[in-house]
Amino acid sequence: MISSPPSLYVHVPFCSGKCAYCNFYSVLYDTDLAGRWLAALEREMEMARQRVAFDSVRTVYFGGGTPSVLNAVQLARLLSIVASRLDPGQIAEVTIEANPGTLTPEKLSLMKEHGVTRISFGAQTFQDRVLPALKRRHLARDTRDSIRQAREAGFENLGLDLIAGLPGVPMELWRADIREALSLAPAHISVYALTIEASSEFARWLQSGLIRIPDDDTMLAYLSEAEQILCSAGFERYEISNYASNRRYCLHNLNCWRGLEYVGFGPAAASRLGQLRWCNRPSISQYIESLESGNPPPRDEETVDASVDCAERLVFAFRISEGVDMENVPSASPEQKSAWLRTLNRLAGEGLVERNGNRWRLTSFGTRFADFVASELFSS
Repeated sequence: MISSPPSLYVHVPFCSGKCAYCNFYSVLYDTDLAGRWLAALEREMEMARQRVAFDSVRTVYFGGGTPSVLNAVQLARLLSIVASRLDPGQIAEVTIEANPGTLTPEKLSLMKEHGVTRISFGAQTFQDRVLPALKRRHLARDTRDSIRQAREAGFENLGLDLIAGLPGVPMELWRADIREALSLAPAHISVYALTIEASSEFARWLQSGLIRIPDDDTMLAYLSEAEQILCSAGFERYEISNYASNRRYCLHNLNCWRGLEYVGFGPAAASRLGQLRWCNRPSISQYIESLESGNPPPRDEETVDASVDCAERLVFAFRISEGVDMENVPSASPEQKSAWLRTLNRLAGEGLVERNGNRWRLTSFGTRFADFVASELFSS
């Protein structure tokens, strides 16, 4: 059966180096390796025609890794490989992630020509003494320059990512980071709480006592401060970690949080089509060699039962401020929906969720305990 997903993701697995906190799959950028990867990606997408109707795609997201680390010729080829399979009249958004300092005027012009509508810059912090310690390869001025250059190239839908709780960024500097981000007038700001991933360099530094990270109460204070400053500046917190100005949401991520289908390409890319889930294995060598041999990339695949599928959709939807219309939410059975409603009523009594008609959502207090709410709903 051919599926018609509204969202498409491409994992570009290259970086100029590994950041100390990062756990996403990536390898060091190499021009020749990137050329082979692009050829393999084209083969993977061609094979996918047997199960995916590309003309249904409305949002595209190029993540990584660092898509902007590709040279101009390779970036143009990447965008062409994807765009050539889509219906341009259906596309509402094309996002590309970029690191400050990696987008030249030539690359920006090519992106504009190939239909990119949105750029998300990984600023993380504006503290120049902290950025090198994170193994970032840019300084604050690079972020400012990148935003300016993107605007000069005609891009207005620009986003910035910040990380709360970084070592060496106390509250007063965190406030300065948020205000610096606001001074650049982006359409979108993402605020992620620092998490220590087991395979990251941060995890080793923490274990050896080289760094300290905030406790839960301190982290909540950082996130609350961000919410207060951003909302006072007119931004809307439309998802737990995401703020938008003038309703300029990330449509691709909204689709995923609403439980819609998506298909992913590239090593480590995940897909969700109905009850089918699969994830390409995080190995660029296996990915390229398999596709060069005429075979699909190695992947881990499973089909979940209807109750799990419905529970996943419900839990994701509670991340967004619009919440969930329980009258229309898909459920595997009347019993499953009844169990969810009992759980929601209990959580409402604890001040974690609230109801407006048939629609339920997290309270402001509840956003601090979103993982707990998700766990309670999933186990209902």
